[in-house]
Amino acid sequence: MLKAGRCEIGAHCHPWTTPPVADEERLTANFLSNMAPPVVEQKLGTLTGRIHEVFGVSPVSYRAGRFGLSPSQLPVLEDLGYKVDSSVTPLVSWAEQGGPDFRDAPTQPYHPSYLDVRREGNARLLEVPSPSRSNRLVPEWARWLYVRIPRFTRLRGLLSRDRLDLIDVVWAYSRGVRRPRDDPGRRVAERAGAPVVNVFMHSNEVWPGQSPYCTSENELEAYLGRFPGSARGADRGPRFVPRTLREFHEDRSD
Repeated sequence: MLKAGRCEIGAHCHPWTTPPVADEERLTANFLSNMAPPVVEQKLGTLTGRIHEVFGVSPVSYRAGRFGLSPSQLPVLEDLGYKVDSSVTPLVSWAEQGGPDFRDAPTQPYHPSYLDVRREGNARLLEVPSPSRSNRLVPEWARWLYVRIPRFTRLRGLLSRDRLDLIDVVWAYSRGVRRPRDDPGRRVAERAGAPVVNVFMHSNEVWPGQSPYCTSENELEAYLGRFPGSARGADRGPRFVPRTLREFHEDRSD
């Protein structure tokens, strides 16, 4: 696929499997954002070098494992030649699992700060946030309040798409929608004039039999048809033009 120009090889760092790995890290290293800068530099260097060794390309796109991006990773990624990251998940916090809190991060592409990846700054790396958005165009204060409702109140569940359908956090993730037109995150992005809808998936989900979400060729066709702009999808309008993260970065640079 790479030789045919049909894909881009990016990097995705899981700290519990990316060398060097201390014995205790195999059970505790969930987020690269919690590791010391020298360890971060070693792991990202190992991963980048291995990708170049195997595929003969130097990756320029990155996503931290479990979305664990931290300021310490930015200069390392830039020194290794990365141009674009997609680890930030607006409106979502991973703090309960020990990870970063991205609830106040921008939903549009931006250059993050070297001090706080949730803020705009002067980093060379372009952040293209992952596709977490509110399912409705609501005032900023409403989103701010919604994502801070304590989970134990179960009020977020009551307000969600499954109950009152007033506000929810949704993802442009093919597994989570039935048809392209059902994707509220994509529709909100479109109405808000967003320049990109960052769609994601796991690679085993497009190999029939390797995940519970795609067990046959027919299910694969249906799965791929849910992506915005997919040739297999019902929504073939000109709004969505497929781009890799590298291509999106190059388009913006032009």
